[in-house]
Amino acid sequence: MLRIAETETGVETEDGRSLDEIVKAGAQRMLMSALQAEVGEYLAAHEGERDERGHSVVTRNGASRPRKLSTGAGTLTVRTPRVRDRGTDTEGQRRKFTSKILPPYMRKTPKVAEVIPILYLRGLSTGDFKPALAALLGNEGALAFLRPRSPGSRANGASITRHSASAT
Repeated sequence: MLRIAETETGVETEDGRSLDEIVKAGAQRMLMSALQAEVGEYLAAHEGERDERGHSVVTRNGASRPRKLSTGAGTLTVRTPRVRDRGTDTEGQRRKFTSKILPPYMRKTPKVAEVIPILYLRGLSTGDFKPALAALLGNEGALAFLRPRSPGSRANGASITRHSASAT
């Protein structure tokens, strides 16, 4: 059973993980499970295919090298499952398995990639972070994040303050 304790810095588990770390680990497990299921479906679709020696044409081929993926839950390190497909399509071209969930060169999820230019163009120059946060967290999440907190509130909110240099 997971035991949770409230500390001065927020909520932590008995092994010292924060809520953000728990969410990140859950996102990592869900992504890996989805990738394994996608590979499993591809293998099942080509299960009966055999070469002239009776070997399977489509097989698992380990995992890729670890790569970083920036997501709304944080940066994840993923090793995508690899598939060796020696079959050909109807036109005689060699088939190749490519994940639809996580394409080979994706390093940022679409939401994160969408937010970066908004932060750069609007948030950093004007101090207006609401559009960028809305793109990442949704409108409700952005409003909750930017809502002023009462002085005695224990909720982990953030206040964004714009500082300007003053001449002395």
